Amino acid sequence: MLASWSTVEFAVQRGHVPVAEGLDPDLKLTLAAIEDVLDRQIQVLIWFHDRIRRYLPDEAIIRYESIVETGGKALAVVRPGATRLDEPLQSQNTSGLYDHERMLRIGERLLKSAGAHWDSYSKESVERLLGELTTV
Repeated sequence: MLASWSTVEFAVQRGHVPVAEGLDPDLKLTLAAIEDVLDRQIQVLIWFHDRIRRYLPDEAIIRYESIVETGGKALAVVRPGATRLDEPLQSQNTSGLYDHERMLRIGERLLKSAGAHWDSYSKESVERLLGELTTV
């Protein structure tokens, strides 16, 4: 997510989510107190994962990696017909669309963070991705 946010011209690229900040004044105050853009983005990521984990049951959460690994079958949670999918999908996590040096910096900073995002992803999965980036 963090790498993809750097590729779009939205407020999240600068570490802000105006709608979320309007709904959650504490988030707005927290982000305003953080100078570094990447640190703000990590805080936004933590905020989103906290809400996802708080309001959705595990079975309703579909991870990108699960969609890729199952050829799309993981989408059956929201579209039962997806059980018939068998698409040849490839992860784009190490895509040339992303600046790999920036991704390494993001990963290193992310590994030092704490929050609800670690309920969705393991630190080992981030370390594995960083290892893949160094061999691409």
